[in-house]
Amino acid sequence: MSHKKHITVAVIFVGSAAAFRLLDQIIAYDSKMMLTVSTFLFSIFAGFFISRQGIRFNAIRTCIVQFDAAISTLYRFSRHIGAEAQQKIGDIIINNYGEVIGEHDWDITFSQDTTIIKDINMVYEDQAKSLETETGKAALSRSFMALEKMQEARKNILSLKLERIPVLQWILIYALAGILLSTVTLLPMQSITITPLLKASFATVVVAVLIMLHDFDNLNFFERSIGEESAKDVIDIIKRDRKKI
Repeated sequence: MSHKKHITVAVIFVGSAAAFRLLDQIIAYDSKMMLTVSTFLFSIFAGFFISRQGIRFNAIRTCIVQFDAAISTLYRFSRHIGAEAQQKIGDIIINNYGEVIGEHDWDITFSQDTTIIKDINMVYEDQAKSLETETGKAALSRSFMALEKMQEARKNILSLKLERIPVLQWILIYALAGILLSTVTLLPMQSITITPLLKASFATVVVAVLIMLHDFDNLNFFERSIGEESAKDVIDIIKRDRKKI
């Protein structure tokens, strides 16, 4: 090989090494910058959506407590109206709340097709015609007020169930998550063992945040605590009361 060819090979080697080194630095710099920006944006948007869904979840839980408290009050007031009315109302409550426990679905009582409020109201309307005592009339009046509160709580829950994260905002969240995961993948490996573990941990946290958002959006977060436990308490009140008779 001639002297000129030796020089050419050396120049190519040095030039390519410098180019690859510069390219690696540029990729690392751009990746770090993208990681910083995308992490900042993802944390802001994800934090906002989780906070908003948390407020929505708490509002629904409050409405469920109000609804169940009103229905327990209805059952207790019904004893002043008559034993037959109390028996019918107790059966209506047990049938509806039994489905909540059996199906593990808290919103059965609040679905569009539910008739629990209508059925209880019909019992009261039938009994209103034959009421003569002042105590019974007062209990009936209080019961109609409780039914009004139940209807208001149900309407609030139906409205809150519709407050889902819009598709456009989901696209934004997924786009930022994709940028984050891609950027983490492009970061240079400083250690063969530690770096993969850190990248995997970061990716797991991002995916966990997305899963949490989906659970909040679908109202699956702590579903048993906001529905089934409260339904069991209502049924227990009725069963304990019937054992005393």
